[in-house]
Amino acid sequence: MQVLKKALINFSVVITFLFITFENGISQTASFIIPDTVCVNAPVNIQNTSTGATSHFWNFCVGNINQTPAAVNLGNFGGVITTPVFMDYVYENNNYYGFVVNFAPGKLVRFDFGNSLLNTPTTTDLGNMGGVIPLISEGIQVVKNEGKWYAIMVAGYVPGGSTPRVLKVDFGTNITNTSPVATNWGNIGNLLNPIDLHVFQENSSWYGFTVNAENNTITRFDFTNSFDNTPSAINLGNIGNLSYPVGIHAIKDNTNWRVFIVNAGNNSRTGGTFSLTRLDFGASLLNTPTGVNLGNPGGLLRHPRDLTMIKYCDQITGFAVNGFLNAPDLVRLDFNNDLTSVPTLTSLGNTGNLSFPHSLSKIFRVGADLYSFITNVDNGTITRLQFTGCNNSNIPNFTGPNPPPVTYNTPGTYNINLTIDDGLPTQASICKQVVVVGTPVVTISNDTAICRNTTLQLSSSGGGTYTWAPNATLSNLTISNPVASPSANTTYYLTVTNNNNCSSNDSVKVNVISPAQFTVSPAQEICKNETVQLNASGGTIYSWSPSIGLNNASIANPLANPQISTNYSVTITETTCNESSVLTVPVNVLALPTIIATRSNDIDCTVDFAQLTATGAQDYSWSPAADLNNANIPTPIASPVITTQYFVTGTDASGCTNIDSVMVNVNATGKSGYLMPSAFTPNNDGLNDCFGIKFWGPIVELEFNIFNRWGEKVFHTTNPGNCWNGRFRGVEQKSDVYVYWIRAKTTCESSVFRKGVITLIR
Repeated sequence: MQVLKKALINFSVVITFLFITFENGISQTASFIIPDTVCVNAPVNIQNTSTGATSHFWNFCVGNINQTPAAVNLGNFGGVITTPVFMDYVYENNNYYGFVVNFAPGKLVRFDFGNSLLNTPTTTDLGNMGGVIPLISEGIQVVKNEGKWYAIMVAGYVPGGSTPRVLKVDFGTNITNTSPVATNWGNIGNLLNPIDLHVFQENSSWYGFTVNAENNTITRFDFTNSFDNTPSAINLGNIGNLSYPVGIHAIKDNTNWRVFIVNAGNNSRTGGTFSLTRLDFGASLLNTPTGVNLGNPGGLLRHPRDLTMIKYCDQITGFAVNGFLNAPDLVRLDFNNDLTSVPTLTSLGNTGNLSFPHSLSKIFRVGADLYSFITNVDNGTITRLQFTGCNNSNIPNFTGPNPPPVTYNTPGTYNINLTIDDGLPTQASICKQVVVVGTPVVTISNDTAICRNTTLQLSSSGGGTYTWAPNATLSNLTISNPVASPSANTTYYLTVTNNNNCSSNDSVKVNVISPAQFTVSPAQEICKNETVQLNASGGTIYSWSPSIGLNNASIANPLANPQISTNYSVTITETTCNESSVLTVPVNVLALPTIIATRSNDIDCTVDFAQLTATGAQDYSWSPAADLNNANIPTPIASPVITTQYFVTGTDASGCTNIDSVMVNVNATGKSGYLMPSAFTPNNDGLNDCFGIKFWGPIVELEFNIFNRWGEKVFHTTNPGNCWNGRFRGVEQKSDVYVYWIRAKTTCESSVFRKGVITLIR
């Protein structure tokens, strides 16, 4: 069986400017039944009624051909194309291959896309096959027959330096063959600047159409049942008022074949009489057609170069590319599902950096999205169109005969497509639409609360019928605004149904306010002059009494500073359900301890400390603490150098505190003469045993040295409490005269210097 290797298209006919059509009575039928309308998120149950299928592929969110496609310019793959005019692609061994015809110089370039046509391809320049592909080359279609791959092309333009021809490039069994054999079949069928090409199979033979721009005719080729044979051709003449025909597309309309041709008029890119022709062939493309020129609807065909027609999901839409100078664009043709009508044209603008767009490839599908390639002659690039699918179904696709129920989460019209025998000659597709309608938008009362033994009227809107539950505490279950009288917290559930029998659910929670729980602080105990915060809760209004000693008698948490023990009462009112209560807080005021602070003496030149004493408390804290030996006892020793007032804080067993203070005066009275004895007797009799300065009074700084008659230092100290015991390095010194040298600073003198001799007597 002759095979067109897997095309990525899932329509009732192949949608391309170059495509193959089978009409050999295949028994496989794609068919399924779905509801025409469902609610959002309701299951769409699909009944598969297909017959004879060996495989099934379901797509539940197929791209919408009536939307404006997205487009991206892919650039010049590999930089090997300069003036690309037509492109075809095939699928072989899990890889996709594109073939692009270069107009001038004429050559063929292969794109290797790998496992997806969305990949960036590598390129192979196959050249001009020894000149068989001439300067001025145009249409191409790649087919597989008898196990071999062929590229069928039309080319040649005498004023451009090449003769018109139809040719084949034979790749043999390997589509990646880099040395294919090209055959020029010559000018058959009165070719004159042939542009587009459409190859098809009817029964077991292959045929093709091309349009001849220069003589305004159409030629039909007969390739027989094998491309190894030499084809024949017949020129059908000018049918349908052809005027520089450049693009051709065939589509089956129920049982009739129709061929659409775009005419470039005088072939001017700046103006001309551009038009659209329709040829009606009846049941077979081998019949002699009738034709009609549909004119230029809306004047939006402006130097058209190619078109494609899509019959999909009971919709018929066409697209054409215009090569008007400085204003290229993509045009949509809307036939309103009647291919015998004059279409309405809409310009979709220059999408994807079009630059003299020349052709539209056959459509391919990836996931839910549909794509097509456009060749751009002027900038040597490829633009890719994308008709995006949706992501609103719970599952995007399914492989198998019996798909699970499908749901859609957004209102709209959705395309469900089934392809059977994908990639086989028996491939067939069917698409059906399901309208998903929205559920009612429900507006319902906000959650609320009511007092015990009261009622509340609920409210809602958004639908035709209403159903409430539970029914025990509602006045009416089927109206939008029943009266609720719950005795406990209750959630009421509402189902609203619109005219499409679609329902939405919502709920409202009604809480029954519990009896007020009034609380107040427990009894308080404070020291006199202290402040305590009272706290009441459970209400919205508070009134304290008596107000004496309170900073605010109308708040829940006033500060209380009574001078005597007081019972404070608060009236608490809860205004939501109008409840109130009176509660009392006793505040006991404790007396402060009586603290008395005294000193033992003042400080002068003879006494450098004073004993402080505090009474009347359990714990004490003195300040300033810097000159105290211990600031946390009742009797610290104070050694200030200036007159200082000491404060003592006493704390009793109840934690109450009070303060007293005492002044310690520091003066310069009792100043010493800083005299030194003339002799001492270190004999351990307790009398005059040590030579020192203990009678000088308080010493702040000291340097005290004693030397023997040889100038050797036998004693040194900076501590006023130290004296010389007549020893040096532990050895008793002999009776003799010694020299002393003293420099000191006292509390009463900034500098004292004494120098003299001392006699040691043994």
